[in-house]
Amino acid sequence: MCSSTSSISPLNPPRPVETSMQDGDLFCRSVIHPKGWDRDLFSFEGLIDLRDGSDEKDRKRYAVSVASSYMLKSENRAHEYGCSVAATMKARTLAEIKGDGKEAKIPHYLGYYEAYAGLARAVKLDYYQIELRWSPENGNDEHFDLSMVLIKELPTARAHKDDLKEAKKRIAAALMGPKRRICECDADISDALMSIAMDERDYIPYKAANA
Repeated sequence: MCSSTSSISPLNPPRPVETSMQDGDLFCRSVIHPKGWDRDLFSFEGLIDLRDGSDEKDRKRYAVSVASSYMLKSENRAHEYGCSVAATMKARTLAEIKGDGKEAKIPHYLGYYEAYAGLARAVKLDYYQIELRWSPENGNDEHFDLSMVLIKELPTARAHKDDLKEAKKRIAAALMGPKRRICECDADISDALMSIAMDERDYIPYKAANA
């Protein structure tokens, strides 16, 4: 059984929020199937599912969860983090479907992709800016919100849609990896999970990526 309780030991308090992730630092985005797939086709942009995170649902802030690779320290701990997130999602999904035969909807962790913080923050939009905000969640101090934050009044609904589409495309283009692993609780279906195709991209140094 997967546990939703993180096995990652507490870390020292992070640097101040505004400087907690440097441009050359990597963040990781866990891949939890079926999120990021359109039918059977994998989509990088599907992983960057920026969602309305503002209290009034007024298009002021959209966010997606990522984690600091710097704070996680190692690939193994990044996988532990991903398995913990998947376990939380799985418990919620099982409660929702209540054994109605929709097993295809059950989340399973497959690994993670990484990107440089500086490349995400460098994405230029017309009405929003990209931010990385430290946001501890479910006991995980390594959790950040990758956010698209409104900085100018939107003239039309189309302006919002255009910026959202551009943000997803540009951030998705910066992803590298994946680094794959199957959680222990999914060992009995590991072959099936490892057979799920994920697109691969080489890792390159930050200076080269930012050139």
